[in-house]
Amino acid sequence: MSERAKDTFTCLKSLANLRKLNDREKQHIIALGSWTEGDLQRTVDIWEHILIKNPLDSLALRMAHYLHFYSGAGERMRDSVLRVLPYWNESHSNYGFVLGM
Repeated sequence: MSERAKDTFTCLKSLANLRKLNDREKQHIIALGSWTEGDLQRTVDIWEHILIKNPLDSLALRMAHYLHFYSGAGERMRDSVLRVLPYWNESHSNYGFVLGM
């Protein structure tokens, strides 16, 4: 993991202490922390958990998709998109990207 990602995590963690973040925002920070520690399974599990409660979370979807792809988890990659696809429609600006996944 790059030093830049670690620095970003440290910065976000300290900002989180100063601001009231919702659970989803906190989970994104925790996922980044897990990623910087090299725990990719925990990282993708956190993003998948975010998607269960927030199926339109573009960042969680993109990052989970990315980690599934680079882990060679084709079925998980497919299943992740199929779980959230019913919540998306043409009115969403990222709909085309989701269809591309």
